[in-house]
Amino acid sequence: MDRLLTLYPQDVTQGSPYDTGTENAFTPEFKRIASLLGDLVFQAPRRFFLNNLSEKQNTWSFCTLHITIFPFTGSGPCPHSHVDFHTVSKRLKSLPVLGSLHGSDIQNIYGGGDLTNYLIQFATNLDPNGGLSPQWPRYTTSSPQLMTLVDSQVTNRTITLDTYRVEAMKFLTKLSLTHPP
Repeated sequence: MDRLLTLYPQDVTQGSPYDTGTENAFTPEFKRIASLLGDLVFQAPRRFFLNNLSEKQNTWSFCTLHITIFPFTGSGPCPHSHVDFHTVSKRLKSLPVLGSLHGSDIQNIYGGGDLTNYLIQFATNLDPNGGLSPQWPRYTTSSPQLMTLVDSQVTNRTITLDTYRVEAMKFLTKLSLTHPP
């Protein structure tokens, strides 16, 4: 328990939603618990899945705050291709109380949003890129890159590294594997 509480500090500026300071700190432990539960249920399993799958088949992952999985695998020229629609959102996090809510990424994929053309490219070529910008890099253990959706006047998409809270998520994964539900 001590290790868990060290990895998820009581400091509200270190909790979820991240990079929002003291906003959304509804109780003294709210952001700590939100961080712990978000990592336990969503982020650590996402990263475990990607780290174990990405070296076996082509894998791409994008970043929006919850997980929605729509795996696509193919049998064409790249039979081991997979777009991993796991999400980690930087969008809407400043929305009071709700922040980036579950399902807010659906429009980005299926409703003519940021990821629609990437999905079409993947369905057609087993590669989400096809001349789109920015290029969506493969997720690998040596370079765990995410297409990150952001609220910005300059760009709505950027590439970031999936290297946040590594030690905490490794600990949660170890606990989950040692003591499955």
